[in-house]
Amino acid sequence: MSSEETKSKILKAATEVFAHNGFAAANVADIADSANINVALIYRYFQSKESLLHSVLDQFVTDAAQIKKEFFADRTFPTTDEELLYLAEWAWEFLQERHDLIRVILFELLNDEDQLDMIYKFFDSILVEYLPPELTDRNNDQAILLGLTSFFYGLLPFLMVIAIGNQWAAHYQIPEKDLKSHFIVSFNRLFAHHLMDVLRD
Repeated sequence: MSSEETKSKILKAATEVFAHNGFAAANVADIADSANINVALIYRYFQSKESLLHSVLDQFVTDAAQIKKEFFADRTFPTTDEELLYLAEWAWEFLQERHDLIRVILFELLNDEDQLDMIYKFFDSILVEYLPPELTDRNNDQAILLGLTSFFYGLLPFLMVIAIGNQWAAHYQIPEKDLKSHFIVSFNRLFAHHLMDVLRD
């Protein structure tokens, strides 16, 4: 197994352990057991549990930026209902594949303010760079409103439904298979259309 493969295996195991136990309760021995390797091998690649967490989060941002680049390679920012639907479905699949990681991110947002920088970096990379300059001006009230709405009513709800949507559906006896379609319809009606209205003004 190459060094990159070993590192990837460790990060995958760390993500699973952090998601299941929470960062504070997780320990490197648990991660080693999950990866079926010894603890010494983990410390060959990572200095500490904290550096493991930072690497896990950095990998998420890197993956998001690369996949977003591929997504927008042959299309512009969505402006129609059909494009919004396609974007929401794409985002759902991307985040659902990283369900454990989303749980880690949300746990750490609540427990460690330093990790907010990571979510800001993720937010900026997936949205802000595609907006006109007048909508990213921190002295522009419309830009501030757009940023606040997109972050608190767009990104965070999306992350929350990925993290706990299945439990919500089970509690209210909604078929899990219908969760994606119901959420995307709701997301587009409540947030995406509002975003497009702001951009068109």
